[in-house]
Amino acid sequence: MKKPLDDLTKAKLIYSGELLAFCLVAIVLGTLTLTGVIAITENRVNWATWITLIGGSLVLGNSIWFFCSKKKRSKGSWLDTLTVLPVPLATIPLGIIHFTTKAVPDSAYQYIIPALLYYVALVYVIQAIYHWFHPLQLLEEAAKEEDEEKQEITEQKEEIADKTPSDSEKE
Repeated sequence: MKKPLDDLTKAKLIYSGELLAFCLVAIVLGTLTLTGVIAITENRVNWATWITLIGGSLVLGNSIWFFCSKKKRSKGSWLDTLTVLPVPLATIPLGIIHFTTKAVPDSAYQYIIPALLYYVALVYVIQAIYHWFHPLQLLEEAAKEEDEEKQEITEQKEEIADKTPSDSEKE
């Protein structure tokens, strides 16, 4: 008979599995873009540029917040912040150059976008492996809370069972 997984192992499995699923999505999208199955058009380049400008700004802002806030650092991971940081540092200037001077031809995006997606996929793999062995503090806290809730429910059931007269006592 298999031993049931504890809550921390379940949380680590779910978190690492989600990261690996995002990794697969990034690899598939990168490969489809690189091979030309997803064609690079001017409209798609503009959308990708806006998305990376907005998303890159959010990631950059979150990284600055992480560096400045002790509370956020205690709940986050340096690895997560530092490995993702090159993406906005590359895409924000690229987006600004694209919208101001159009110096980067649209055909170059057939290689730029997959390269970014492959890098993100690599980051997700690294994070999934790292967080399997070193789970985030939030995962550990959630697992402890679930253990405490299960203990409380078990204790309540035992109290109810102790208070409820058994069939032999009724007779």
